[in-house]
Amino acid sequence: MVTLHNQKNPKKKTARLTAMFLALALGAGTLLSGTATAHEGNQIQRDMITQNNAVTQEALDHAMFTAIQHGSAEEVEVWLHRGANPNAVVNSTTGVTGLMLAAFQGNTEMARSFLRHGADINAQNKYDGGTAIMWAVSEGYAALTRLLIKENADLSLTMVSKQNVLMVAVFNSQIESLRDLLETKKIDIDAQDWDGATALIHAVNQESPRMVSLLLAHGADIDIKNKAGNSPMDIAREYEYKGIIKLLEQNEASKQTKTSLRARPSYQSILPT
Repeated sequence: MVTLHNQKNPKKKTARLTAMFLALALGAGTLLSGTATAHEGNQIQRDMITQNNAVTQEALDHAMFTAIQHGSAEEVEVWLHRGANPNAVVNSTTGVTGLMLAAFQGNTEMARSFLRHGADINAQNKYDGGTAIMWAVSEGYAALTRLLIKENADLSLTMVSKQNVLMVAVFNSQIESLRDLLETKKIDIDAQDWDGATALIHAVNQESPRMVSLLLAHGADIDIKNKAGNSPMDIAREYEYKGIIKLLEQNEASKQTKTSLRARPSYQSILPT
């Protein structure tokens, strides 16, 4: 995950997880080098461990991360079963766990193995505070995201930027996951990040009527302003997003109608006593 910033230019898309950061997460020398296949690499690991009667935790964890590197859910299950630590981190600098890497790869079966063996679904890395579900959402793995929701991933957690998983979905235009997250009703739709922006403000910045409409349908507050003093409508008008302006106006009109109906006296209240 990379920390997401509220872009002044709404057309500028936030960068997704890059190969450079994956290399940082994996750490130089942590995994087997070269071009060995998953089978070859893990056979080497198995032979080394079999020949060494005093199997160390480090060796088991190393073998597990090698299997992750090659995307082999079957091999990961083997090493977890043999005692690899499901909460081991690739290195202490980034704090990236195996489950996070499985989420980055979109490897649902690998993620299931980690969860079966007790992996902490809510672990946060030291780079930006991202969690496994944030990685899955950012990369567009809707099925894996649903699995993590089902396994009770904490949706209230935020990155160091105070951005939650809902904002991650918005930044990466992951509408399916955005819908799934909203339908849990376990996430603060109006949470604000360090710039004071909400998911709705970010959706406006992304110039996405679909995401704006979805957030409004789930009750997003259109009056909350960011630290610059701008509301969703202010931003939409500044950039002349006519479709979004219309959606926000319709939402406001609907709110006023409901308020008016609630304030209207009932038929019984005006009958003579």
